Parts: sequence; structure tokens; C-alpha cells
Amino acid sequence: MSHLRLQAAKHPFSLCPETITIPALQNIQFADSPCIELTAYCDQLDRRAETEVTISHCLENAEQMRRWQTKTHVLMSEMVAFLMWVVEQLRRNPSAVPVFLLRDTLLLYLGLRWLRRHGLAIPTPRPMLLSRRFVALLAEPQNSYVKLTCAIHGILQQARPCDLSTFRRLFVNQASNFFCKEHPFQKTCRTYLDSLSLEGPPLIIESGLLGTVPLWLLALNNNIGDFILYATAPWLASTY
Repeated sequence: MSHLRLQAAKHPFSLCPETITIPALQNIQFADSPCIELTAYCDQLDRRAETEVTISHCLENAEQMRRWQTKTHVLMSEMVAFLMWVVEQLRRNPSAVPVFLLRDTLLLYLGLRWLRRHGLAIPTPRPMLLSRRFVALLAEPQNSYVKLTCAIHGILQQARPCDLSTFRRLFVNQASNFFCKEHPFQKTCRTYLDSLSLEGPPLIIESGLLGTVPLWLLALNNNIGDFILYATAPWLASTY
């Protein structure tokens, strides 16, 4: 029963809630491989994206193929719509540098690279792996991601409704209470942001919900730049 309730609760947040099980894709084992620099890995994916891929051998019958195609069409239509929104934001602010928070925005990142390669006049998009997994890899006991999320909820408890400029300013104040400049988490994130060598203000692209990581990156950048989310939590919709 609890499983059914969970499925029902997730239903409104699914573009295509029906699950399709493909046995050929189950229990895939990935061999250990050497570490590779992120941009080099993205370059590999970009090159491979030019090659047509056939997955018909993974599907058991025509009906399963039809359902798979339907789900793919729904997903990719949303991806393209989101990508066009990113392009529009970049046209409004031609000096902005798009920064994609992977993994959720990988297809958008590759899509923008493709558009740039075919004549779209924008700065080189940057991929960035900064997420809860990144925080976990730092092996820091204080759980900085939770602190940043608590900062968001703390602001909403004190000032709701809250316009975005006020919200961003209050977030910087809250975050500065949690971390000193020499805090390992802050230093690591700042070093990572600096390593991108942005030639303009960042436009951070994220899948969404709370916007914790984009807010944090902008706080490190003296609140210079902007971000967009595919979706957000209902209690932040009026702010974002």
C-alpha cells in the first residue's frame, strides 16, 4: 500500500508516468575505467551524438517500441522547449555564459553545443559537476548541502512572499553565517567556479526544485549572474 501511495504522489511530477521495463537494459555491468577530465568526456559524448543509435534489439515487440517512442517524444519535446528558453535568455543577455549543472542538464548542454556549432552566437557553454554527490565526495561531516537548503527554508519562514532579488540577498547573508571564507567546502566550490574562467556573468541552468546549488554559486560570485530552473517547488514558484 505504501508503494502505491508513493507512486500516486509521484504521478503529477512525471512527464510520462508509465514504466516500461526493458530486460536487455537491466543489470548492466560497467567496467572500471581511468578517470577522465569532464570537458574531455563531454567532447566524447558530443562526437558520439552525431552517430545514429539503434535500440530495436532491446525491445521485445512493436507495442513496446511504440510506448518507448511515445515516452521519448514527450521527454525530448520538453528538453527542446527548455533549451529554447535557455537560448532566449542568452539572447536577452548576450554577455552571459551558460553553465550547465550536470547530470540532469547533460542533454541540454550537448544541445546548446550543437546549436553553437551551427551558428548560434553565444559564449562557450560550461559543464559543471556540483551536486549533493559532489558534496558527499568531499567527505565533510558538516553536510554543507543540508545547511544551504536550511538557509532557503529559513528565509521563507522570515520573509514570505519574497521577491527574487531580496531572496538572493538574504541567501548570501544566511550562507555567510554558515561558512567562513576558509571553510573547506566554500574554498573548494570557489576554486571550482574560478576554474571555469568565465568571460562574463554566469547563467546557471539547473533542472530545479529549490535552486540550492545555483543560489550558492551566485553567492560565491558576489550575486553576479542569473539562473533558470525547469521546475521548482510550489512554495518557491512566486519567488522564482
